[in-house]
Amino acid sequence: MNLLSKEETLALLAKCVGTLSVTYSRPHNKGILEKKVTMSASELAKEIEQRFSEERMEGRDFIVFLPEIGRNLVGNHDGQLFLQ
Repeated sequence: MNLLSKEETLALLAKCVGTLSVTYSRPHNKGILEKKVTMSASELAKEIEQRFSEERMEGRDFIVFLPEIGRNLVGNHDGQLFLQ
């Protein structure tokens, strides 16, 4: 897994246009709960800027397909961001 810095992730999102379909997931006693939302790349960038810190291990589990590069951007609850 090649981790991306927050700055690299924000630069990737700056190249995206249109709306993105983001799937958030979190563990629950009945399994993994998923929530799908649509948002602009700038809205996702703002959320990453505010909620993600690899140093403090703060983040949110999500996956989003970035059509401009043909890969998934993945974020996890430990504040890590990477492409899949």
